[in-house]
Amino acid sequence: MPRPVASVVLLVAGSVLALAGVAAHLLAGQTDPDRVLVVGGLGPGSLREIAWAVGVLAFLVVLVVGSWVVTARARPVLRVAVRVLAGLATVAGLLLLCAGAWLSLLGTTRYLDVGTVDGRAVVVEESDTLGGVSVDVGFREGWTVVRARTSDPVARAGASAGPPPSSGDGYRVRREGGSVVVTFSLAGEERVVRADLPR
Repeated sequence: MPRPVASVVLLVAGSVLALAGVAAHLLAGQTDPDRVLVVGGLGPGSLREIAWAVGVLAFLVVLVVGSWVVTARARPVLRVAVRVLAGLATVAGLLLLCAGAWLSLLGTTRYLDVGTVDGRAVVVEESDTLGGVSVDVGFREGWTVVRARTSDPVARAGASAGPPPSSGDGYRVRREGGSVVVTFSLAGEERVVRADLPR
């Protein structure tokens, strides 16, 4: 790889690595369970995983390209040894990333905009894990979702009770007095979650 190209690759990968580190650090501070940062349908947990994955990939690029640049004028034995070690570390890193991606599929949380009541976007937090499916309701405020106070406990299905509501009939939203009512089908049963409208 020509040295100017390698320098550009190292600069870009290093910048991405730094940005991923900053993002992971900021997302680690998102600890309030009642007010969470949400980008699209992704909450802080998913965003943190993405930041780590991007950071690891950028680090592996820096490792491989850096090993080629540093050893360009080294003795052949040293050059081969360093580059082989960098290659092995890259393979190990990619395998760890694949394992992490597979484990993250065992439990997913998505934030879905399901309607609007009184100008407020109603958001459903849908968690699908090995323990079953749970649903909670909140309201979108800019980049955050504020968990609503609910009159009912969080609807929860038994272990592997079935697909999440979003994969079927979805969610239906209506207003009743000072509450938002979200109805959906879960494990073949009609479920209802009532959430108090913010004042």
